Amino acid sequence: MCVFAVMDAPSLYHRVIAGNAGMAAATVRGVLRGASMLYGAAVSLRNRRYDRSPSAVARLPVPVISIGNITTGGTGKTPLVMEVVRRLCDRGLRPAVVSRGYKARAGGPGDELLLLRRRLGDVPCIAAPDRLAGGRLALQRYGANVIVLDDAFQHRRIARDLDVVVIDATCPFGHGRLLPGGLLREPLRELRRASLLVVSRADQVSAEQLTSIDTTLEAHAPSVRRIRSAHRPATLVRIDGVETRLEPEDIGRSYCFAGIGNPASFRNIVARMGIEIADVRWWPDHHAYRRRDAAALQGAAHDCGAAVLLTTEKDAVKLAALPVQWSVPVYAVRIEVDFFADGGTILACALDRTLDPRPDTDGTRQIRTD
Repeated sequence: MCVFAVMDAPSLYHRVIAGNAGMAAATVRGVLRGASMLYGAAVSLRNRRYDRSPSAVARLPVPVISIGNITTGGTGKTPLVMEVVRRLCDRGLRPAVVSRGYKARAGGPGDELLLLRRRLGDVPCIAAPDRLAGGRLALQRYGANVIVLDDAFQHRRIARDLDVVVIDATCPFGHGRLLPGGLLREPLRELRRASLLVVSRADQVSAEQLTSIDTTLEAHAPSVRRIRSAHRPATLVRIDGVETRLEPEDIGRSYCFAGIGNPASFRNIVARMGIEIADVRWWPDHHAYRRRDAAALQGAAHDCGAAVLLTTEKDAVKLAALPVQWSVPVYAVRIEVDFFADGGTILACALDRTLDPRPDTDGTRQIRTD
C-alpha cells in the first residue's frame, strides 16, 4: 500500500488504482488492469530485444551513470542526481546531466532540468529526447568526462557503467501493477539490471514497512546492493533560489502547495520542520503555473490566515518566471540527501568502481582530465 494513497486527498486516478474509489470504479479499474497486460507485453518485448541484441546498445567513450526509477511519480530522484553530481565535481571531474526533458513546454526545459540548472551552476544540463545525441553533445561541446543520465533506467539505448534505481519507501511498488492499472513502468524482476537500489524517504515509514520493502527487493533483485536515504530540509529559499536565514519559528502559519508526484511527502517534511500548516493545495505533477494560480494561492493564504506560501524548489523555478507581484511571501524548502548507516560509503565505492580509468574490454572507455 502506498502511504500517500491515504493522505491529502489523492487524485481520482490514484484512488481508482489503489482500490479506494468505491464499487463504482470497479469497471474502470478492470479496464485499466486489462490495459496493464498489453503494456506489460510491449515492455517485455522491448526488454528482450535489448537483452538479446548487444548491438542495439551504444557506448559512449566516458563513464555513464544512470539514475532512474521503476515507478512513475515523485520517487525523490532529483536530490540524488544533485548529490551524485556534487560528488563527481568534488573529484575534479567534469560531469554533464542529460535528461529527456519531460513535460518541457515551448521548446524549453522541464521543471526538473530547470531545478538542476539552478542548483548545479556551471554543470551542463542538457534536455534531449534523443539522449544518445545529448550525451555526444555533452562530450563535444562541453568537454564532459562523465555523463549522468537523469530518469534513464528504462532508456536502454545507452550503455551505463552504474545503474542506480530509486525506490520511494512511501509508495515503493506502484500498487503492484504495471501502468496504467498501477504505477510500475516495468515488472519488478527488471530491477535485477540495476547496480544499486536506493530506498528514498526511508525515514517516513515504519520499520515493518522497510522490512517488507527489503523482502520484496530481495525476492526480485537478490544480488543488487541496497541502501537507504532520507530527505533532509536544508534551508528555505526564495523563489529566485536565493537562500534565506529564516528558521522554522520565523515562518508562522503556512499555506503549502505543490505540483509534484508525492505531495504527502512534502507535507510530512514541512510538518517535521515544526512549521504550522494552515491549509494545502496540490496540483498534478509538473503543473504549469499561470497568473491565475498565483492569484488563487494568495487569496487562499489570506483567507486561512497564513503568513507565507510554502512550496518545493521544483515548483519555485516555475513560479519565478511568472510576471507576478506577490503580496504573500513565497519560500521553497531546499532538500538534501542523507544516507542511513554506511549508505554514503557504499555509494562512494560504487562511484570509485565506475570511474576506474582502466579501459573496458573494448578499450573505448576513458576519463579525460585534460
